[in-house]
Amino acid sequence: MIPFDKSAYELHFYGKAFAYHSVKYGKIFTGFGEDQYLQIQNGSTIAVCPVNSDNKSSYLVFDFDGPKDGGKKALPFVKQFKKLLLEKGLKPTIFFSGSKGFHVYLFFDNLVNSHLLKIYGEKIREEYTSTTNLDDIKIEIFPKQTVVDWKNRQYGNHLKAPLCVHPETKERSIQLTDYALNESKQLEEYQDNVIKA
Repeated sequence: MIPFDKSAYELHFYGKAFAYHSVKYGKIFTGFGEDQYLQIQNGSTIAVCPVNSDNKSSYLVFDFDGPKDGGKKALPFVKQFKKLLLEKGLKPTIFFSGSKGFHVYLFFDNLVNSHLLKIYGEKIREEYTSTTNLDDIKIEIFPKQTVVDWKNRQYGNHLKAPLCVHPETKERSIQLTDYALNESKQLEEYQDNVIKA
């Protein structure tokens, strides 16, 4: 079993001032801490808005979506895409979304201008799709917006944070390498690696 990447999660989510949306309770908050972890543990769905108030982000996400089949059709494409990223010297972290696809994260050590991230993501997606017949698989890129306005609560498009329960299927998002794990074991590992660190 490959452990959940504690350093990446702490650097890019835990304790950071990004905007988050609790789907279940309809609340917006601008930091991720133990309260948000408890919501995740209790089955709430939390979505993250990738762009901070300075229009920067520390990660890029490729959201693979297919038919409602539990990700079966999208999985081979995700594996191909992972190979492409590895060939570029990138280290993707992949999560099953809990429904019909996967979220492929690229974490960066520093905050990057969201405009540059979007351009970079679009170039990678274009390179992949130019040689691959995706059929009915779609790939969205996050961040979608290059400019947000926190003052007026315009945080941009968000996506479900890792390890959350999908609001429709009630399936938990888990790291691809831990695909066969049950959710309680995954949450115990998350608690040990992040909250208790």
